[in-house]
Amino acid sequence: MGGSLSDDGSLLWQEQDGDENPGLDQQPAALLTTTNLPAGPVTSSPPAATAWGPSIDTLLKVLRDLPAAASPLTGHRRKGKVKVEVWDEYDVQDFIQMALSMLYKDVRAEEVQPSYAGVSPRVDFFIKQEQVVVEAKIAYKNHANRAVSDELLLDIVRYSKRPGVKDLVCVVYDLDGSLKNPTGFEDDLKGHGVADLRVHVVATIWPFNARPPVGPASESTDAVPKPAS
Repeated sequence: MGGSLSDDGSLLWQEQDGDENPGLDQQPAALLTTTNLPAGPVTSSPPAATAWGPSIDTLLKVLRDLPAAASPLTGHRRKGKVKVEVWDEYDVQDFIQMALSMLYKDVRAEEVQPSYAGVSPRVDFFIKQEQVVVEAKIAYKNHANRAVSDELLLDIVRYSKRPGVKDLVCVVYDLDGSLKNPTGFEDDLKGHGVADLRVHVVATIWPFNARPPVGPASESTDAVPKPAS
């Protein structure tokens, strides 16, 4: 309310527009923002979900470096310690399983997969959360480029038909220098992906294994013949 004097000296009262106590709709924006905050502490947005394990690139690097990393056991050991021999695919798989177990929480070894062409082969390693299969092969005399390549090509077709597998990692360890041009071997197989299956290849020498010349192929095509005791 406000007032003023008229010509004859009387006091005239006048209504003012609005209210002395403006409502919420007339309060400053900054005040509205402050008064309408919810009770309780202010929390930040939840962090984005983390991956289950390392990337495929990291996995490939670990598998490529595995022979060198295993050298304290397979190479020259301390006096009195017996060297761990790497003779066949099973020996290689033991080292691979150890490495995978340090990278991923759920690594399933030798899991039987659905029948294909009348047989039910076993998966070497299946990393379920990542939808990755790791197939390990060895190369040696009489079982090198052509033989290993044919086995892996069959694996590629087989895994392309298996649900829940997005990546196939083929790791080939050359135990006696029989694999010719490992880089070219990798490049040739990488281009054989089928459907949505991504194919990754690691082909490298497994050193530190002084071995006698390999004789005729044994009954198992996955093993290097061991010397007679």
